[in-house]
Amino acid sequence: VCSRSTTLSDEELSTKMGFNVAFPEKVYGEYNLDSKADAVGINKKVNEEISEQLEPDMFKAIDDETIFNSLSQYNAYRNIFAVYTKEDNTIFISVYSLNAPTLEEFENRSTVAETSVIGVKALWVEVVSPNYKHINDNGVGKADLHTRPYGISTNHILTWDYNGVRYDISTYQDFELTMEETVKIAEAFMAAQ
Repeated sequence: VCSRSTTLSDEELSTKMGFNVAFPEKVYGEYNLDSKADAVGINKKVNEEISEQLEPDMFKAIDDETIFNSLSQYNAYRNIFAVYTKEDNTIFISVYSLNAPTLEEFENRSTVAETSVIGVKALWVEVVSPNYKHINDNGVGKADLHTRPYGISTNHILTWDYNGVRYDISTYQDFELTMEETVKIAEAFMAAQ
C-alpha cells in the first residue's frame, strides 16, 4: 500500500471513493482526529522487485484515475484512513473500495475470533509481522526490506464489511486494545457514517 496525507474533505473523499465517508473529529469520545491519508494498494501477490517497480505508479494513482485503472491487472484498490490519538496511543480507522482484501481472506488466518459491529459479522484477526528498520527512499518513508528484521510485532485488526464497503481498525506498534474496546470504537465510528 502506498499512502500520503490528504487535506481532502470528507465530502471530497466520499466522491473519490464512491460512497459516504465521515471521519468525525472525535471517535468514542476519547480519540481525536489527527490526520487523514489517501492510499492505493494491490490485492495480488507480487515479488519484492515488482512491488518496487509498481510503487511510483501506485503513488501517482492516488490522484490519477487513469494510472489507477492501469493497475487493474494487480487488483488495485483505494483506501483512505484516519489517524486518531489519545495521549500517546494511536488507532487507525480504514475504509476500503472494491478489490480490497475480503473478510474471507482474513478467515484463513490462524487466529481469528468472530464478533459483530452494528449487527454485522466482524473478525478480530491476529497479525504477526516482522519489524524492519524504516528508511527514507526518495522522500518516501518505508520499511527497508533489504535488511533483516529486528523483531516481530503481534497486533490485532477488527475488520467488517457493511453495504459493500470494508472497514478496519488497527493500532500502532506496542499499543493494543481489547476486542471489546475496539468493537465499541467501531460502533461509534459507524454511527457517524
